[in-house]
Amino acid sequence: MKQTSESRRRQRPPKKKWMAPLAVLILGLGIIGGYFYVAQQQTKRGMTESQQSAIKKVTSKQHASKSSAVKPSDMGESRERSSQSTAGSQDYVVDVAKLLRERSGAVFTRQGVNAPTRIELQADPQTANYRLTIQYQHADAVTMKATIRNVATKTIKVFSADAAGQTRTVKCNTEIKVGSFTDEGSHSQTAANMIGDKFYLFYNAHGTVSLVTPNYAGNVETKANTAIMNEYAQASAAE
Repeated sequence: MKQTSESRRRQRPPKKKWMAPLAVLILGLGIIGGYFYVAQQQTKRGMTESQQSAIKKVTSKQHASKSSAVKPSDMGESRERSSQSTAGSQDYVVDVAKLLRERSGAVFTRQGVNAPTRIELQADPQTANYRLTIQYQHADAVTMKATIRNVATKTIKVFSADAAGQTRTVKCNTEIKVGSFTDEGSHSQTAANMIGDKFYLFYNAHGTVSLVTPNYAGNVETKANTAIMNEYAQASAAE
């Protein structure tokens, strides 16, 4: 029996003393690896947030730049109502000071018989307001006082200046109100009837300014079209 016990003791494998340090080493490597992984993820997250912030700033600047740009008010669609006011933004304001600074006066023309064929807008040197010189085909020109203000956006249906009989819808913010005559002379009743009328200015798709007036010719086929206004195109400097 003693020999058997001694034999068994001799057969037992020696204890692996190196396993404990190895386990500690593996655990340490795991902790270090986890630390670097977390740090890497935080760095990526920080870069992503920084990139997103930069993108937001660029987008905001682009949006502000687009908002400040002049918008042409031509609309390709047609509406049932020929004139409609919309409160809120004034995206279609015409810079009248710049318009008149580039030229001594802005001239607008339209072919017609019973309506004005030439309307010139000028600053009044004696007041802070303006004046309109209105010319009919077979009548003397008349000069009338005018005031200009920016109003809520108006959606207006007009007879296009460059296409006879065709209509389109435009948006306007700049309103001209026709005042009295600048002189004390006698004038036709036709011209006198313009007092109190409202004209409008807008930037057209050609990059110039158009003038909108009531349809003084009255040459419409249906009663529903009497409210459609006339567009006058801005003339070149030579005209």
